[in-house]
Amino acid sequence: MNPVEEAKKNYTLFISELGIEFKGWNRNYKCPFHESDGSNPSMTIFIGKDGDYVWNCRGACSRSGTVLDAMALRQGRDVRDIVRQLMRGEYRPAPSRPAPKRDAEVKVPVVDRQEVDEFVKLSHQSLLANFDYIDKTFHRGISLAVASDFKLGFLLKYQFSSHSYPTHNFWTIPIPGPDGSICAVKAHKENPKHGRKSGWAPFGRENRQAYFDFIPSPEYWRPQLRLSDDLFLCPGELKAFASASAGLPSTAYSGGESFNWTEQMAARFSGLNVVVIYDDDYDVVDKFGKTQNAGRAFRNRALAALYPHARKLKSITLGRLEDYGLLIMEKLHET
Repeated sequence: MNPVEEAKKNYTLFISELGIEFKGWNRNYKCPFHESDGSNPSMTIFIGKDGDYVWNCRGACSRSGTVLDAMALRQGRDVRDIVRQLMRGEYRPAPSRPAPKRDAEVKVPVVDRQEVDEFVKLSHQSLLANFDYIDKTFHRGISLAVASDFKLGFLLKYQFSSHSYPTHNFWTIPIPGPDGSICAVKAHKENPKHGRKSGWAPFGRENRQAYFDFIPSPEYWRPQLRLSDDLFLCPGELKAFASASAGLPSTAYSGGESFNWTEQMAARFSGLNVVVIYDDDYDVVDKFGKTQNAGRAFRNRALAALYPHARKLKSITLGRLEDYGLLIMEKLHET
């Protein structure tokens, strides 16, 4: 690792250059480049995918970067000067002390890529070749363009080699891994009469078949978003595809509505305007006599996790119907 890469992964240098006292990854800090002591803190810090420490200000200056950018701003110099100084050995930061524990690394299923790709192709072609399946797609507000972009599929019946009985009437939702290739396929049943609504196609090795991530990911949309654009967080992949079909950048988590947010997950929305779409579910009384509402619980968890990171944050509900494309446009016209 060269001196520049070492500096970007030096926790001690990072905290020192920003002039902050670490209180947690999922926190707001005062931006050292524009905020006075009386300002509301608007800067978040997180660990990027490559292990670099990153800061992002959601306030007036809207700056972000690694420790190199912070050093350049603080010293009034060009980042290239900092890089040259580090590479020549003219500046050698003190060794980094251990950083506070970050979220555990997500394990990627070990799959036969050819097997998975062939299944995704089969199910996607099945959707495009059957008028009834296309009608189901339109009924959910999903355009064929979006279905093709994300290789959405539908199968009336399929016999997995590891299953005793065939699986019937289900959507197939490919989930890309960190390298962009499909590492898992979620099977979402259409109007199941009993049993679980969704599961994972059994392609995984080492007993791991599931891969949890946002789809389409915030990173997929970020280059396309202007400062005024919103990213819509939906309670399910099919609803995110419907929202995207209405022209709205949208994402959903493949773990369903009841997933637990981690600091790393929330940091991926840093600096974005986020709209949380939640279902207007009926209240349900559990066996302990406590009233539960899945839709509002999803909303509350998302708002609490994203508040320190999002540039702007709000929530809307679209009722209990499945035609999200139409409902989204109607709701936006109302507001």
